[in-house]
Amino acid sequence: MAASTSLRSVADIESFIHEYFDAWGGTDENRIMSYYAENATVQIPGTLMQGRSAVREQFVRPFITGFPGNRHAVKSWTFGRNTVVVEWSFEAIHKGRFADHAATGASVEVPGCGVYEYDSVNRQITAARIYFDVATLLKQLLDRHGSRLTTEEATAHPTATIATPVEHLDLPTVITVSQTVSGQMVLERLLDTLMRTAVDHARAKRALLVLSRNTELRVAAEATTHNDGVMVRLCDEAVTDAVLPQTVLDYVLHTRENVILDDAAMPNPFSRDPYVAQRHARSVFCLPLMNQAQFVGVLYLENGLAAGVFAPARTAVLKLLASQAAISLENARLYADLQKAHRLEAMGTLAGGIAHDFNNILGAILGYGEMALRDIGVATRLRRDLDAIMTAGERGRALVDRVLAFSRSGVGERVAVHVENVVREVLDLLSAKLPETIDLDANLTAGNAALLGDPTQVHQVVMNLAANAAQAMPAGGVLSVSLRVERIVASRAASIGALDTGEYLVLRVADTGTGMTPEVSARIFEPFFTTKEAGSGTGLGLSLVHGIVSQVGGAIDVASSVGKGSAFTVYLPCSGDAADDDEETDLALPRGNGQRVLVVDDEEPLVDLATRTLEDLGYLPEGFTSSQAALAAFRAAPRHFDAVITDERMPGMSGSTLIREMRSIRSAIPVVLMSGYTGSGLAGRAREAGADEVLKKPLLAQDLATSLARVLRL
Repeated sequence: MAASTSLRSVADIESFIHEYFDAWGGTDENRIMSYYAENATVQIPGTLMQGRSAVREQFVRPFITGFPGNRHAVKSWTFGRNTVVVEWSFEAIHKGRFADHAATGASVEVPGCGVYEYDSVNRQITAARIYFDVATLLKQLLDRHGSRLTTEEATAHPTATIATPVEHLDLPTVITVSQTVSGQMVLERLLDTLMRTAVDHARAKRALLVLSRNTELRVAAEATTHNDGVMVRLCDEAVTDAVLPQTVLDYVLHTRENVILDDAAMPNPFSRDPYVAQRHARSVFCLPLMNQAQFVGVLYLENGLAAGVFAPARTAVLKLLASQAAISLENARLYADLQKAHRLEAMGTLAGGIAHDFNNILGAILGYGEMALRDIGVATRLRRDLDAIMTAGERGRALVDRVLAFSRSGVGERVAVHVENVVREVLDLLSAKLPETIDLDANLTAGNAALLGDPTQVHQVVMNLAANAAQAMPAGGVLSVSLRVERIVASRAASIGALDTGEYLVLRVADTGTGMTPEVSARIFEPFFTTKEAGSGTGLGLSLVHGIVSQVGGAIDVASSVGKGSAFTVYLPCSGDAADDDEETDLALPRGNGQRVLVVDDEEPLVDLATRTLEDLGYLPEGFTSSQAALAAFRAAPRHFDAVITDERMPGMSGSTLIREMRSIRSAIPVVLMSGYTGSGLAGRAREAGADEVLKKPLLAQDLATSLARVLRL
C-alpha cells in the first residue's frame, strides 16, 4: 500500500515512483490501485481511462494477468512541478491471456516512458500518460508463438481504437508501420522516417507535415519523389496557400476529420482553392494527427499525375501511421527534453566545480586588494591601479555568480522581490551605456507586485535580456522593456516551460535588430552556445536566464523574425506585494572585542587573508590549513575558541564533517561555513551539521564582519 507521508523532496518522489513500479512486480491489484487517486486518468496508446474502476479493469488487470512479475527498468528521471517524466523499459514473460492471446511464454522487452502527475500530499498519481509500442509487444508474442492472425483476429488489435477500417489491414503491415515510426526517438530521424513511410505506402508524389507549435502551425517536413527515390527536407516554415490548399487544411483543423479527393480536378467543395487550380492537383489526402484529444498536426499528401490514388487499403495504412506518428512525436519531444535536462545537469556540475576553484583565486585577489586600499591615499597612481584590480576582480566575481546560478548552486533564501524596482535599477545602469543610436522605451506598470525569489537573480535575468537586445542592434533601433501583471485564465505551453492559471509578472524585452533564424532560436538556451565573435560572449547568458526562470516556476516565450528583431517574454509567478525598498545608509563594520576565532581553509593565502582581516576587526584569529589539525587543536582546548570559520571542500575532512565533530565536543560553539561552490544542497547539509551561517566565497571584510557579529550576537 502507498505510504501516507507526503512527498516533500526529490528523494521522496523517487522513492514513491520506485514503490509504484515495484508493486507491478506482483499480482495484487489493490496494492497497485492504492497508488492511484479516485479520479485518476491513465492514457496509453489507443485508450483513455478515467477513474479507478476503468484504470483497474482496462489497464492494471490485463497487464498483471498477462505479465505477472513484470519489471520496469528505470533509465532516467526528469522532475517538474508535481510531475515526473520517467524513461523505462517494460520487461516481462507472457504467462497469461493478453489482447486475446493465450500465454506464449515469450520474453518481452519494450522501451517506453511515462509522464506521471501526482498529489504530493496524498502520495497518489492523479494522471499518467504512458507511451510505448503496443505493436512491438504483440509482435514479440507472435514471434515466439509462431502465430499468424486472420483478418477477423486482427479486429481485436488495439489499432482498431483509431476508427481504422481494419478489414483493409493485414498484420504484417500493422507491425511494419508501427515499428518503423515508433522505433525512432530522435525527432529529426522520426520526421525523415515518417515522411518516407507515408510517401511509400500512399504512392504520393509529395507530402507535407504540418505541426502545431505554441498555437502556430509550421511546416516541419516536406517529402517529394524523384526517379532516384524519395527526398525529405526538414524545415520550419510558415504555412501558406503556396504549399497546400488552405481550404482543405482549414476544414481538417476545424472538424478534425480526413479529407480525400479522388480527383481534385472534378467539381468538389474545394475546387475554387487557388492551390488546386494552379498546381493541377489530382489525388489529395489530408488527415489530422491526434494523440487522443490533443491535436498534434496535419499530414498532407498529393499526387498530381493520377486520380484515385488513395484507395481504401492505402488510407487505412495512413490512418494507422497518423495515429502512431502522433504518439511518436510526443515521445520524441519527451526524449529531447530528457536529453536536454541531462546535458544541463552535466554542464552544471562542471561549471560548479570550475567556479569553486576560481572563487578561491578571486578571494585572494579581492581580499588583499581591499586591505591594500585601506592603507593607500586617495589621489595616488597606486590607488588607481588597485581600483582597476578590484574592478576586474568584481567582474570576475560577477561571472562566477553567473556560472553558479547556471549550475543551480545559489544558497540565498527566497524573499519577496520588488520586481519593478529591480527592473528600474537595471535600466538606469543600462541607459548610461547604450549608444546614441539605440532608443530605450520603458513601460513599467507592475507596481509593488512581488516574486518569491532572489533579487540578484532577477537583476541578472533583466540585464542579460536587455544587453542581448542592445547587442542585436549594431545599426541602432529601439529597445523596448515592459513589465505588467497579467492573469492567465487557461493553462498553455510556452517556448520554455508551461503556464498554469494564475497571476504572473510579465517582463517583455524586445528589439528591432537582426532577429534569429529558427535554427539559432532552437539553441539559444543551450549553455555556451553563442553567435557572437570569439571573446565577445560566454554563451551563458540565456542558459542562466532559463535556469533562473525555471527555478521560480516561470516560463519564457520567444518570438523572432530575421531582419525585424526578437522579443523575449518572461512569466514570473506573482506572490503578493513587496514593500518599497528603504534607502540604504553606509554603516561602520561591526567589530569584535578580543574574541578568539578558529579559521580553517586548505588554501594558505586565504587563511592568511582571513586572519589579517579578523585582526583588523578586533578579533584574535588562529589559522589552520588542515581540518584534522584544527580538530585536534579544538579537542585539546574547546573553551579556548569563541567561534569557528571553516571552508567546506578540504582534503581529508570536509567542513561539514569538521562541524559535526566540533559540535559533539562543544554543542554551542558558533560556526560559519564558507565555500566557493554552494550547490547540491550544501546549505541544508551544512545547517544540519550545525553551521549557523553559510557564506559564499570570495569574501570581503563586510561579509566576515557582519556574519561573525550575528553568530556571536554582538
